[in-house]
Amino acid sequence: MSDEPGLLPLWTRIPYGVTLPGGESVDVRVGARAPAVDEALAALSSSSSAPSRARAWALVTAFNPWAQPASAADNADADAKLAAWIAARGLPSLRSTGGRGGDAAWPPEPGYVIAGLDLIDAHALARACAQAAFVYARVGAPAALVTVRRPACDAARSVETIAWVDVDGHGRVRMVRPRGKPLLFMPGGKKEPGEDDVAALARELREELDVRLDEASVVARFVVEERAYGPVDPTVVKMACYAARVHGVPQPASEIEAQEFVGLDQSHRVPPAGHAVLARLAERAPTVD
Repeated sequence: MSDEPGLLPLWTRIPYGVTLPGGESVDVRVGARAPAVDEALAALSSSSSAPSRARAWALVTAFNPWAQPASAADNADADAKLAAWIAARGLPSLRSTGGRGGDAAWPPEPGYVIAGLDLIDAHALARACAQAAFVYARVGAPAALVTVRRPACDAARSVETIAWVDVDGHGRVRMVRPRGKPLLFMPGGKKEPGEDDVAALARELREELDVRLDEASVVARFVVEERAYGPVDPTVVKMACYAARVHGVPQPASEIEAQEFVGLDQSHRVPPAGHAVLARLAERAPTVD
């Protein structure tokens, strides 16, 4: 998908054609569930030694990098490299014929619906394909359009985390303050071995805020990448951000001492990754990002 902010509403609106194993074509739409795609990928994953591969999928194209119309030969070459990348990892996939009903001057961009990618992995793949956005969904949950940023920082080390983006009626974001810490952080944390994003998010919210995650409501928002808190820390934090409903009333638990809703005007109270979340949410309406 091309690097054009004005195209974001179009990408959110148009259907994306996907070809199922039997040859039937179905549409994937942002904001809607895609049960036929979920079922097809689950069937393709059934013979895999890693059943968790069917828990999430990403629709990615390699056509027309960063909004620059490429030749048919270059697009075909990029598409073949993406197909080889998928095959080398043994990931279940379906062919996408691209967006339909868009700008006639910008034809559909074929790609692949790929199972088995957590949000950070899908974001990295889309960036490697020089795409400004991709479609991402957890099985059973609505698909989301996730935008991609070119790297803003680099470091020898990185740490991957997940976070819950809970926004109040004033556009402020719920954050928590761990006991003994001066700053407010996004609810969430690191994944434990064997966990996918949703399992980790459910555990972290239960531990930090004593609530139960509604897994069917989990929708990807974006990925932020910022240097870790600390003047000399060379680590980059890669944070997969999700919106979701929860059951129960969030209350500080375990090592969490307090919670509050924070706006961009209070970003001095949060670490760089938290500031990046506030900035992303302030840029455009939540239904687009």
